[in-house]
Amino acid sequence: MRRDTWRGGEGGGTSKNIILAGTVLVITYLSLSYALESTIFVYSDFPRKEIMDDLSDARIIDLETGQWIQNRLVNSTLTSALDIQRVAFFEKMDRLNSTIWIGDNFLRSKDIKNISSVAYGILIDGDKDSSTGKEGVDYQLEIQWINNTGSIKLQKWNKLLLEYSSLGKYKILDLVQNQSGYTSFENDNNYVILSLDMNKISVDSSYRMMFYDLVSFSDGTLGIDLTNWINIPADSFRVLTSPEEITLKKGETKTIGLQILSSSGKISAITDLYDFSNYTSLNIVMKNKNDNLTNSTIGGSTTEPVQIEISVPKDAKIGTYTIPITANISFGSNFPSNLIDFNNEYPIIIDTKGYEIKNGNFTVDVVEPPTFQEELKTFWAAYGSMITLIGAGFAGGLSSLFFEYIKERRGRKSNKK
Repeated sequence: MRRDTWRGGEGGGTSKNIILAGTVLVITYLSLSYALESTIFVYSDFPRKEIMDDLSDARIIDLETGQWIQNRLVNSTLTSALDIQRVAFFEKMDRLNSTIWIGDNFLRSKDIKNISSVAYGILIDGDKDSSTGKEGVDYQLEIQWINNTGSIKLQKWNKLLLEYSSLGKYKILDLVQNQSGYTSFENDNNYVILSLDMNKISVDSSYRMMFYDLVSFSDGTLGIDLTNWINIPADSFRVLTSPEEITLKKGETKTIGLQILSSSGKISAITDLYDFSNYTSLNIVMKNKNDNLTNSTIGGSTTEPVQIEISVPKDAKIGTYTIPITANISFGSNFPSNLIDFNNEYPIIIDTKGYEIKNGNFTVDVVEPPTFQEELKTFWAAYGSMITLIGAGFAGGLSSLFFEYIKERRGRKSNKK
């Protein structure tokens, strides 16, 4: 009996060990699965995207005073070479690949010998939190050419990756010196390539970035151009109309308000709406286009409802019409200028502006005009109770007069007797 009891206890212990081991394996599997899912979620591939930057918006700043230099020609080769026009980027296999397209070639400028350094880069706000990093910037990737050799061919570049703390200090995460192949200044094919291994940094599932270029001149001035902040993943957009449900009768004309709402909850500034009236038999036009798009919060665009006039022909077919629209949306940002150590007392506010083309649609329901009986029914539903009340009031008044008249007649007859 003792031997059987002992064997039974041994078997129970083995079962417990097996259960414990199984539990550990399950927990380990779940932990690994969660870690893998988290990693994949943060560093997920996204397809190629292209943004448009505002043209001819490069600025020249006096580093001593912090003032804009107004006497540099806006249309000069140098300013055009400073101008970021487009940026294309995508992420694949944990690597961010981007191309900055600029307006012209620095080598064509007579001022190239007066350039001290040239830099192109990306500012990354890894958590969309302005209290972390330096002015909200957690990481900075930059390639730079420094004119310390007398060569003006812009061939050899340095590449560095920095991490910032909220103290304003930085740490060098990666540094490559005297490399080529980052830029192409050949004919009109002027672009800069920036590539970042995302495994070297840590960002949230939702972060943002800004592209820039800087040119330092030997006279103490600085040329700068920047894109707006770009959200990753990109915001989605939908069309808002007022009223929300649009119903028109045959032969009716109505004006509606139209806005674009982003997934971040912000009303987007509309720079232009493209022709959306050729897809249906409805007549759709933007009212007072110039006035519609000049009441802007960011010059040349508006966040106010754009006024759209919709006219339905008398012979239109009844049903639901889907109206496609194409909108040019502008985005504005402020560059965290304290990243640059200006000598002036007050910080410099640098506004940036970019554009994206977005497609959307809204619907219009076309119905038959009401018949006379339907109009009468609608009229009576709206005003019938009032008419009844007024009619009752008249009836009550007439009844009072009638009874008063009868009373007076009886009184007269009694007096005659």
